[in-house]
Amino acid sequence: MKKINVILLSCLFFVGCNSNNETKSSYTESEIASLHLDKTKALSIGTEEIEIVDLNSHLQNEGFDFTPLVKNILFVPLESNDNSLIANIYKIVFEKEYIYIYDDYLGGGVAIFTNSGKFIKRIPNGAGPGELYRISDITFNQDQGQLLVYQHPYILYYTKTGNYITQKKLPFGFYNFESIGEHLLFKTLDSKGNQHLEKIKNNTLFVTDQDFKIEFSGLSSPEYKANYGGYHYLKKNGNDIQIVENNNDTIFHYDDSTNEIKAVYLLDYDKKKLPEEYWALSGREFTKALSNNNYFFFIGEYFETKTHHAIFLRNNYLRKTFVYYRDKMTGEIVGGCNANVDIEQIPPIAFPKSVYGNYFISIYHPNGACPFINSRFLSAKDKSLLQSMTEDDNPVLVLYELNRFTSK
Repeated sequence: MKKINVILLSCLFFVGCNSNNETKSSYTESEIASLHLDKTKALSIGTEEIEIVDLNSHLQNEGFDFTPLVKNILFVPLESNDNSLIANIYKIVFEKEYIYIYDDYLGGGVAIFTNSGKFIKRIPNGAGPGELYRISDITFNQDQGQLLVYQHPYILYYTKTGNYITQKKLPFGFYNFESIGEHLLFKTLDSKGNQHLEKIKNNTLFVTDQDFKIEFSGLSSPEYKANYGGYHYLKKNGNDIQIVENNNDTIFHYDDSTNEIKAVYLLDYDKKKLPEEYWALSGREFTKALSNNNYFFFIGEYFETKTHHAIFLRNNYLRKTFVYYRDKMTGEIVGGCNANVDIEQIPPIAFPKSVYGNYFISIYHPNGACPFINSRFLSAKDKSLLQSMTEDDNPVLVLYELNRFTSK
């Protein structure tokens, strides 16, 4: 039997606006005391139910037929007017009533729409109370009915329709966060900026109460020379939390009711996996090695619905990102570097940006054409609406549910 080593260590990622060079002196004694570090408990990691996701037979440099995978599609056009226009989208938070779009408007902004796409407001950008300036992440707490925005070193709180409530200074640095129930979850980069956290400074997952008291911490990280940038670390779909990391092939679930981490999936692509020793190279050497050798590595991009996974691997030698869809029930996998799409039926949406329930969410940019006029997936209303849209309009969010995969 093949020995399974569950990797519990994550690599060091790039240092951007989310991390900083703060030392212990950057925080007051009262701020550090508010963390209650002497009462922080270690997060245990359960590995009893881990499942192997074998990708080795799917690493060919080829495409896959995406259209037959799709069960149904919902189009959500985001209303376009002078106040609602969307720039490059960083994150989509789709909730029961509202959609929150974090884009690069003026260096980082938030636009709010109803879940049918009607524009509500854009939170003002600026330096005043409740205004946004160079934000780094957003999340929504359904239980509290609040939108949370991270603007270093503060978390800003808004009502679900974007009215400013308050802000709280956060006494440590992190990369991204989620809010669930009475807790906040923070995924950090490494010890940089968090030396004042003492024994838990190398941990990368913190679970706090609403006042940032660190109740639990875990997932220790060593320092690697190769500072290769990652994206999101925490993913949320309803009350389901997934934890993923660059250079860590284990996918974790966090249970907020029991405060437990479970290693639930282990990605296996050993036939072409990037050797571990590469991560000990310097940044320039590492980048060169990635480009000159035909290896795959997990970039930390991952989405999970109730029924399927979407797993992303990167190959810099081929200069391509690969996406693999997996049916949770059957274990069948379909994917590759290019998705072959019947453009008369669906738009090119195979690389998702978010999730909501059983739906993956992708983005379609209207261009004045409507090749879907005879699509079996679209309603007459959707067809009429898409025909009226131009390239000057906001993008359309496309929610798609997948069929169950059966063995060939």
